[in-house]
Amino acid sequence: MTIKMASILTPFIDKRRRLALIVDDAPIERPYSTKTKLLAKIYDHDQHKYSTGYRGVMAIPSYQSPWP
Repeated sequence: MTIKMASILTPFIDKRRRLALIVDDAPIERPYSTKTKLLAKIYDHDQHKYSTGYRGVMAIPSYQSPWP
């Protein structure tokens, strides 16, 4: 997936810039939901607790400028 995204974004980036792909997963809590599809018990490493919800995954392109 990462290679495909990089190959799609590369033609739009100036050759002097570097492409970095930041991938992050974030917990999306749904404490009062019970009959929602794909609902799971997830562990939040920041707060060190379990909760009910989803794990959202985000991929964000970042471009490093060649100039300081």
